[in-house]
This record gives sequence, structure tokens and C-alpha cells, in this order.
Amino acid sequence: MTVNDFQALRILFITLEFRSGTFSGNGVYAKSQVRALAAAGHKVFVVAGRPGHVLASEETLGTHHIAEVPVSSWHRLDAGAPWREFAAGASEDSIAEAVRAFRPHLVFGVDWSALPAVRQLAPCCGGAPYVYLNYRVFTRTATGDDLELVRGLEAEAMAEAVLTVALSRSDAAYLADHVAGAGGAARAAKASSKGPTGSRALRQAEPGEDVVVDGVCVVEPEAEALPLGKGTWCGNVVPKVLLPALREDVRQLPPPTELLHLAGRGPEGDRVSQSGACQAALAGAAAAVAARPYLSCVVRLSPEKEPERFVAVVEALADQGLLQRHGLTPLLLGAANDEYAQGIKARLRAACPEAVVLEAFVGPSELADLYRRTRLNFHPSTYDAYGMTIVEAASQGAASIVHDGDGAVGATDLLRASHSEVLLLDLTSPAAQVAEAIGRLLEDPRRLAEVSAAAMQRARSWDEAANAAELVHMALVAAKTAGATPGQCVAEGVVDP
Repeated sequence: MTVNDFQALRILFITLEFRSGTFSGNGVYAKSQVRALAAAGHKVFVVAGRPGHVLASEETLGTHHIAEVPVSSWHRLDAGAPWREFAAGASEDSIAEAVRAFRPHLVFGVDWSALPAVRQLAPCCGGAPYVYLNYRVFTRTATGDDLELVRGLEAEAMAEAVLTVALSRSDAAYLADHVAGAGGAARAAKASSKGPTGSRALRQAEPGEDVVVDGVCVVEPEAEALPLGKGTWCGNVVPKVLLPALREDVRQLPPPTELLHLAGRGPEGDRVSQSGACQAALAGAAAAVAARPYLSCVVRLSPEKEPERFVAVVEALADQGLLQRHGLTPLLLGAANDEYAQGIKARLRAACPEAVVLEAFVGPSELADLYRRTRLNFHPSTYDAYGMTIVEAASQGAASIVHDGDGAVGATDLLRASHSEVLLLDLTSPAAQVAEAIGRLLEDPRRLAEVSAAAMQRARSWDEAANAAELVHMALVAAKTAGATPGQCVAEGVVDP
């Protein structure tokens, strides 16, 4: 049996943020991947953190078992996260014995914050290969003493893993060059135009050409096939890139009908072929999009997401009279309530007293309803490992304004400006200039409708099942190449000896 024809695996999935107290894209994506792995028939054992003030969630997500470690602080993914406490709790006897009995084939660890817990549980895992899931390169945003801590643990995670998986080509290159060692970026740049190997082989893309497999965007940079010693990253394997999928609970929500027509398919799937019908569909979609009330910003209220840029642009839009002229209301998802978040919300309300501030974390259906009423989604970060809210907004036909930073926001690997699926602006420009550019976009509702429809189609083209299948395939190939496949995996016929 080969790595392309494997049976169900036992996967230990270690993540600080998961189902209880979910507050960021990390928890959302971890749940998405676990749900898809379980749906594919794999047994998944999750070890996750849970804030002490939150009751354990009843969600099982199809898992074999979920062990939650109580921690005393929350809402932090940077160096201030409770990663030490999480590691200590993960090694408690009850969890360690359950992991030993589970006998995992693979260990997946999310971000540097899971590495200490991975190490604590390693003696219980029977030599199962460790795969480092880098949801965000924190070295890119950390400073001072935090930078040294995070860089060290990110580098060590790469060193100890048989495979590092990043969310974008930008992150893969940064990990290779600035975390794993000098010269890595050149290898990543050389490899990043390659598609998946094996059963999903692609020809090499031309410079600037998008890499697509079966209509979906999966980027797996080709690695030099040199063996890895256990715990030794020899500097010859480039991090792989696997784009996050639109989570299934969002994908199942129906998109706006008027944009389905504009995209060329009516609600029954019939083609709109006549030019007159196409023009009518465009006019109807443009009118529907122009009637949407919100300029939305749906990011975590923390400095690395740069929500103050959204507030500065709202201030400029108000000063220029553009909010009133276009009947646009700013909306901010403001679930956090620390001093920084309170300052952001107060400043927004001062700029526009009519602004809507949502104080609680919202679920998929509420989020979809929000996006269906969003004319423009403003993503303020100049760097974001991915930015799943951009894709979720697109799935409901809300076009996003994203920083034009040569892929620094990972979602632009999926939603392409060259195909009018996202709106790129230089968000480092003065807020007044950004506001003027937004004003010009608002003057062209037909263009907004076309971008919204194209983004909606693209966002829905890549699902959880495909993401999970590709992740397992990549992990097994890496484990076999590294010679780190555990004995029971071979004995049970999961991979060829």
C-alpha cells in the first residue's frame, strides 16, 4: 500500500486554541481541519487549551477524543499566551496515558505555542512523526524579548518536524529565510511555482502564473528530497504551502441569489447565455450590492491585525463626507474588551456615532448575514498569514479591500486581483488617500458587483475535504522521505516499509 492509498490514520492534533473560548482564526481553522480529518475517516485525538472561566464546549466535531487543559489566561496568541501552562497540563498522567493508548500515527502541532506540549507528549507517541502546522509566522510581528522567544521556538519547531506547512507562499519564504536560516528564501522562491507532486502532479507554472489543480488553488512547493535525521532540519526542505479551505459550516450557507445569476448560473444551475439577460443580471446585482449598508471590518482587535487603520480610514471617509454620500455605515467586530480594544471602539464611535460595534463572537449564520449586508469588507492588516474572514466574506458575495503587499496577506494566493476577485490598495498610504480610493470604488457599483461575484465563485472552489486529503498526503510523503514513519504504521499497512 502506498501513501496515495492509505487507510484510516490515528492523528494526535495539538493546538492551544480550539473549541472552548474560540476567539481567533486559529481556533476556527483548527476546528475546520479536525472536522475534515474526522469526516475523512481518520481517528483524531485533540489536546487543546480551555480558559478557566469558560465551560467546556459540547462540540465533538467527529473526533475520537478531546482533552482540554485549563489555563488561566486567554485571548493571546503571541508570547503572552499561556503556552507554558498548556504544556504542563498536557503532560498530566491522564492525558499522557490516553495518548499512549491511542498510539498515534502522526502528530500535528499548531504554531510555536504547541511545540512544548508536543515535546511533553513525545514519549507517549511511539515515534510518530511531528508535523508543524504554521498558522501564522509570529516572528514577523514579535518585537524585543518576545521576538527572541518566538523566533527560537518557531525555528525549533521546524527543526523537529518532518514537515512544516504554511498558509501562504509569503509565509513559506519568510520561514525559510528568516527563521530556518539564510538562503531559504531563494529555495522557496524557486520552488513556490511548483504544484503538488504524486497523484496531483502539475507542470511547472510560468512566472506570474497562478497554480491551480482541478479548479482549486493548492500550492505545494517542491522540496529537495534529502533525508532528514530525526530532530534535525538540514536546510534543504522548503516549507510546504496548503491554502486553508472555506470551512464547511460557512460553505453550506446559501450565497446571494442575485450574484449567482451574475456569475452565470441561476439558482437551478441553468446558464444565463443571452447578452440581454447578462446585462439585466449585472444591473440587478449592482443595485443589490449598492443597497448594502455596511463597510465592515472583521478582524481580531489586537495590534498585529492593525484595526486602527480601519478607524483612521473611517475618520477620513467621514471628513470627506463619503459615508453620508454613499449611505455607508462602518461595522466593527469588537469581541475583545481589553484596553487596546476599548480604545479602538471608542475612537470609531467618535468618528461615526452611527457605527455598529458587535461586542460578541458571532457564529457562521450570523456572520453570513453580516456579509450579505456588506458592500465592502476592509481588511486592515499589512501582513496576515491568511485572513480567512476575507474568504468568508467572499463566499457571501462581499468584496474585500486588502493591502497590496506582494502576497503579504495570504488570502490573495486564492483570491486573485488579476482575476478581479479582490480589491488591492496600498494601505500604508495616508488614510485620506485610501478614503479617496474607496470613494472611487463606491462610485462604480457594477464593478463592485462583478468583483463580488467573482470572489464568491473562487472562495467556494476549495473545500475542507480537499484540504484535509492534501494535508495527510503531504504528511505521509514527508514522513516516508524522512525515514520517520513509526513501526506500527508499517505493521498496519498504512505506508510501505
